[in-house]
Amino acid sequence: MKVQSYLSFEGRCDEALAFYKKALGAEVVQLMRYSDAPEMPPSSDADASCGGGAPAADKVMHAVVRIGETELMASDGRCSGQPEFKGIMLALTASTDAQARQWFDALAEGGQVMQPLMPTFFSSSFGMLTDRFGVGWLLWWWAPASNQLARGSVPSRRRNCFMLKKTVLAIFALIAIVLIYAATRPDTFRVERSARIAAPAEKIFPLINDFHRWGEWSPYEKLDPGMKRTFGGAPAGPGATYAWEGNDKAGAGRMEIAESTPSSKIAIKLDFTKPFETRNMAEFTLQPQSSETQVTWAMHGPSPYIAKLMGIFFNMDQMIGKDFETGLANLKTASEK
Repeated sequence: MKVQSYLSFEGRCDEALAFYKKALGAEVVQLMRYSDAPEMPPSSDADASCGGGAPAADKVMHAVVRIGETELMASDGRCSGQPEFKGIMLALTASTDAQARQWFDALAEGGQVMQPLMPTFFSSSFGMLTDRFGVGWLLWWWAPASNQLARGSVPSRRRNCFMLKKTVLAIFALIAIVLIYAATRPDTFRVERSARIAAPAEKIFPLINDFHRWGEWSPYEKLDPGMKRTFGGAPAGPGATYAWEGNDKAGAGRMEIAESTPSSKIAIKLDFTKPFETRNMAEFTLQPQSSETQVTWAMHGPSPYIAKLMGIFFNMDQMIGKDFETGLANLKTASEK
């Protein structure tokens, strides 16, 4: 019995094969295009990027690519242009630390690093990434820190090697379980905090609706004293923009007010570029409560795989929520003056 991976690149198969040739020295041992196949009846739900009712003749129907001692199968699939490989990773074992670094850097180009390549307690090089096509890769190499396995009796060395293999396999199994579990987590997230402020909504609203005044209350404004700020668009309200670039804590990104209902609601497009790219929405709602105003600060958006993975080890709601609580407390102080 032989089990092989079959990767569907959704219209980008040629690009992927060329990438793996360059990055890993992969060899295409078989390639069949739709033009090589007998004429087939059109499929009613085929994607237009595959040629409308039928796949385009130059698209890859089937390919076999050899990477080292392993053969993978691939095709253009349904040509949606958005390949997805959730809950699965390809493990690549190097023969030296230098080779692991070379492969890791090559595969990471245009992709996303989930775990930087580094020494661990079970390997001298270990890292995880998602390449530019969305394929997950796990790279590793174990180099003995000493020559202990070379000493002692043959049975002792065999026993040590056997135990080492069992340990490594167990670790890989645990990692695989974590990665698969991460893929099952929700595709979206929402963080929300509220506070009651003893001030009318008309007084609180300008502090949020004008990016120039965020320095009076936003906790993120204090993360980097040397942060570079760029204001643009309208002075306040819809169309107002604010871009920032700071240290590792502050990161970099851009905000734009997309909706502004006086003394009631403000919706902001929030795009991060560092430490990693995300596109979210932030919303502030103000609700009068007799002599007070209840202010709710929320953020929501898609949860990419890296965020799902991080969420297993870090409580994102608590981390972000703590900042929201600090910001609302500062907003309360500024509004109640």
